[in-house]
Amino acid sequence: MSHAQHPLYIAFIWHMHQPLYRDPESMYYMMPWVRLHGVKDYLDMASILEKYPRLHQTFNLVPSLLEQLQDYASGEAEDRYLNLSKIPVAELDKGEKEEILSGFFDLNWEQMIRPYPRYLELAEKRVKLFQHYQNYYQVGEHFSEQEMLDLTLWFNLAWIDPVIRRRDPRLAAIETKGGGFSAEERRYVLDAQQAIIQEIFPTYQRLQTQGQIELTTSPYYHPILPLLTDSASALVARPHLRLPEQHYAFPEDAIAQLHKGREYFSRIFGQAPRGVWPSEQSLSPEIVARIAQEGFTWAASSEGVLWHTLGAQPHRNSQHVLDLAEYLYRPYQVQVGGQALNMVFRDIFISDWIGFNGWKGDNVRNAYQLYEHIKQIQGSLAEKEPYPYLLTIALDGENCWEYYHEDGHHFLNTLYGLLQNDLSLESVTVSEYLEQFPPQQALKTLHSGSWINSDFCTWIGDPTKNLAWDFLKTTRDFLVQNEAKLDQATRAKAWECIYIAEGSDWFWWFGEGHSSSHDALFDAAFRRYLEEVYLLLDSPVPDWLNQPVENQVQSPAPRLQNLSTPIGTMQPASEYYHA
Repeated sequence: MSHAQHPLYIAFIWHMHQPLYRDPESMYYMMPWVRLHGVKDYLDMASILEKYPRLHQTFNLVPSLLEQLQDYASGEAEDRYLNLSKIPVAELDKGEKEEILSGFFDLNWEQMIRPYPRYLELAEKRVKLFQHYQNYYQVGEHFSEQEMLDLTLWFNLAWIDPVIRRRDPRLAAIETKGGGFSAEERRYVLDAQQAIIQEIFPTYQRLQTQGQIELTTSPYYHPILPLLTDSASALVARPHLRLPEQHYAFPEDAIAQLHKGREYFSRIFGQAPRGVWPSEQSLSPEIVARIAQEGFTWAASSEGVLWHTLGAQPHRNSQHVLDLAEYLYRPYQVQVGGQALNMVFRDIFISDWIGFNGWKGDNVRNAYQLYEHIKQIQGSLAEKEPYPYLLTIALDGENCWEYYHEDGHHFLNTLYGLLQNDLSLESVTVSEYLEQFPPQQALKTLHSGSWINSDFCTWIGDPTKNLAWDFLKTTRDFLVQNEAKLDQATRAKAWECIYIAEGSDWFWWFGEGHSSSHDALFDAAFRRYLEEVYLLLDSPVPDWLNQPVENQVQSPAPRLQNLSTPIGTMQPASEYYHA
């Protein structure tokens, strides 16, 4: 087959993920982000794609997210922000007003507050009063009942995707009204949120049945699998990294997380997933073998892992086009320990550009710019060996849209329209591509690393992260030593708490690298799952679980950034960006 017969294949992989926020003993959610992203991102990402039938894409749905969406869809889940939004404003006490004024502006101001005059008016009033009083307790004394009603409604309305809310005549009328809302209108907004979440599963199932999307999964609670298998795997990329005092090496936990994720996904969608998104695209040779053993046929990671595996030093020119493009834009079969796994590696520049830069400036112009970049890549590949090249674009499918105008609709519709009309480009699911073009190159090993700088330093290595790992190891050891006295159901609950605490998100927010206005809540949630293990064992809770992890570190690492919310942007990888 001649090169001219091949289009440039493009595999979009959108990763949808939230950690488990549910208290282990109730349906109370310690943070509201599943509900809020549920009404803003998950449904509309699929709905937008449905308008472009030539485009096929892959969506990765993390099991811990799916489980929580089911809770909200059923109406059983509750969270503090939801409960505060239901209290009659005349009955709000000063402490509840303080909570609302502290938390109900926790979203992107430029895109989700500034376009709405009443919401902006309330935000500016809060800023002015806080400058005077320096606390929200006293600020609350200057907000009327009507202002509190308008604020709680606007917070919940602004989180709903703008196109979704405008297709509902009543939501559109409420948005147009702008203020002076009634309690009944607020109740309608909250009911609409549940209805939107209830649409998510049927929409994805329909698109998968139609063949337009492929659904994949991740380890159940999104842990860093190489660190569960052996925390010393962090030394492969960073030989001098200081590890936790206690060695964490439980490959059985990595297997359990993979198995649970695959089983849960199969039960929900009625078929087993073929692909897996390893948490934070973190892999090691051992994990490749375990993924293959669980029955997955392919996995995705980032280009830095490939370059380190190949020992290559690629460069991008001034237009960010790779000189080694023919090595990146193809699949590989990784062969480890008698197991084989197909792999695709994402283009770091494009993926991170969408995630971190595409929202800056004119979104439509930026979509054209990305399309032209893809065409430049296609042109560069025309000079290479003939091959059905695959450009993999893989990134978080929810967090970045908060920063785009109209939640990314202008950007995505423009980009998708350009791709739909260009017959020399073919957007495919990963499995569609692999079925037609199996890998022709084999790798006998794989670098141990993640999408961030091809190492694991985001989750291990600084004093606070390391102490959290030690707390996790101590609790896990205690469970192993005492689980025999538990009945089967209680033992299963205790192990579930360990698996939840192994999730990557807690370590992401600990210590160096990332910070948010909700660090204390993430810290408390992590410790709450460990605490529950001791409670289930009817044992005293250790004192070190009663205070924040960071407070117990003598020399914590410095904070590098301060995001307004825990769902804000992440730092993109810096490797391989420039010549």
